[in-house]
Amino acid sequence: MIRRRMTRAVALAALLPVAFSGVAVGEDHGSGSDRAVRIVGSGYTMPRFTRPWAERFEQSTGQTVEVVTTGTSTGPPALIEGQADIAAMTRPMNEPEAAQVTRRLGAPPTAFPVAEDYVVVFVNEANPLDGLTLAQVDAIYSEERRCGAPRGVSRWGQVGVQADFAERSIALFGRRPGSGTASFFRARALCGGPFKKWMRISPGTTSASLRVVESRFGIGFGSLRDRQPGMKAIAIAESEAGPYVSPVDPDATDAPYPLRRTLDLVIVVPPSGAVRSEVLDFLEHVYSEESQTLLPEVGYQALSAVDRERALEQIRELREGASSE
Repeated sequence: MIRRRMTRAVALAALLPVAFSGVAVGEDHGSGSDRAVRIVGSGYTMPRFTRPWAERFEQSTGQTVEVVTTGTSTGPPALIEGQADIAAMTRPMNEPEAAQVTRRLGAPPTAFPVAEDYVVVFVNEANPLDGLTLAQVDAIYSEERRCGAPRGVSRWGQVGVQADFAERSIALFGRRPGSGTASFFRARALCGGPFKKWMRISPGTTSASLRVVESRFGIGFGSLRDRQPGMKAIAIAESEAGPYVSPVDPDATDAPYPLRRTLDLVIVVPPSGAVRSEVLDFLEHVYSEESQTLLPEVGYQALSAVDRERALEQIRELREGASSE
């Protein structure tokens, strides 16, 4: 499976104007200052802020940044094949991907969290449902029920919704299983189980949201940023004991929202320790006040000051390590 995904990613990258081979793109070989910094990965979620970040960075430094939006799963192969300096990932890199990166490039991937997002469960606004546990979400979306639900759920009455909803079948909507959002949702909400085969797949989160607006008895998932009029994002609990945490008002309880995720920019620090200075410059840029202020404007959460300082300290250490070589 990894080999096939790699082939598709390389084929996509081959259509692009610049190709590099034989070395990790992010490694500093002393003569790459005129080469663009290339970001490959997330095709839907992260470009909403990586593109503006790239434009502002180019305006302030004159250094070109290319944002290639071929999907989260193409990021790791692009790093491996030298087609990317940075992989844009809406989910953590999985073990096979990380192992392949380490084996091929001689060093493990290093993730820099740059934003936070809430993956939410949507229902039609006419639905009186207020919340679900993760086990109930799993029982709705997966037949294997790895999160521990005692039985499957196919009708709204099975999760306590009454009136004209009780006997109606739940219409399942979701993202393409290979997308970063769907992969995160499957890992976290389905405990790694597969989606039901009859889930209706939409190409993007917005289109999946619109399907829920059109379907009185539908349910879908996606980023909070994609909430549409005519639908609501329900509260989620780790267990029946609660608390149920609303993604719309997560600070109403002390418990963290269960489907919170970080959005990461991932690099590989080569064995020499010499990461291209332009790559580190761009990473510093994304932690600036200006860059982080953009995130709420496009529907995502900025990092805390503590998390930003932690990342900047890591970047400073990489600079010092490279200069001491």
